[in-house]
Amino acid sequence: MARITPRPGSPERGRQVQRRRSAWLVPVILAGCLVPLVGLGIWQLTRTTTANPMPQPIATLDTQDVHALLWSPTAPDTVFFGHHGGMLKSVDGGRTWQPTALTGVDAMSLAASPQIGERIYAAGHGVFRRSDDAGATWTAPPGQLEGADIHAFAQSPTDPDRLYALIASQGILTSADGGATWMPGSSAPAHAALAVSADGQRLLLGAEQGVQQSTDHGTTWRSLDAGLPRGAQVLALAVDPRGEAILAATSEGLYRTGSTDGIWTPTPLTGPVLAVAMSPAQPNVVLAIDDQQRVYRSDDGGTTW
Repeated sequence: MARITPRPGSPERGRQVQRRRSAWLVPVILAGCLVPLVGLGIWQLTRTTTANPMPQPIATLDTQDVHALLWSPTAPDTVFFGHHGGMLKSVDGGRTWQPTALTGVDAMSLAASPQIGERIYAAGHGVFRRSDDAGATWTAPPGQLEGADIHAFAQSPTDPDRLYALIASQGILTSADGGATWMPGSSAPAHAALAVSADGQRLLLGAEQGVQQSTDHGTTWRSLDAGLPRGAQVLALAVDPRGEAILAATSEGLYRTGSTDGIWTPTPLTGPVLAVAMSPAQPNVVLAIDDQQRVYRSDDGGTTW
């Protein structure tokens, strides 16, 4: 069948020209729309990468679980890690880890005070140990905590004899004589975190209901959870030794508040964070471990990792 070509100036010829114009005009318009969007995406990616880069781990652990982190009060690059099978030690700021003399026990909590830097406490399920030589050797102090199911433990940074222990089914106990005797405090959730403020005046508790603080050694409490995600479980707490900040490791990420009366704001670490510690020798240095056992380090107080 012969093809009939419309005469110039005919209506059909005009329609064909219009169709050809539409055919190339559509991609031109789409390109004009996509170029700014692609440019915006590239700018946003560049801005995120340069101004607030994604957290990068410095190490990955291989233990049954993640319990506690503790910076040495005397050695700036030494940090301890407590897990279900004992304690590991790093002497290069968290980059590499080695086993220690504390093995075969549940080091659920670790505590130390700058006042007696060589003394370290380790507490957990049926475990209460003390080292007076920075973890080289350990003893089990006799007394009320012997064999107790300790779910959280804390020591005052200003008074090394002031200790706090959260005992399953008993609540919080406090000692003013280094653990020789213990006085009952208040009830508390079985799964909680304990910390003491830099000035030693406030006991901090983190649990599923957020963060609470007490100024009477755990007898009464008031809420300190503004800004934390509703329903997020607080798994660990860390206190800036200068008294300028508190960090809360939660099931929804790592959060920071500028003071004990401040508002919690998120850091770049998202997802479950199980342990966190701030260095007493270098307060801007923070170590955190997530639920994949990835170790993150920040040298600017938690802004970048």
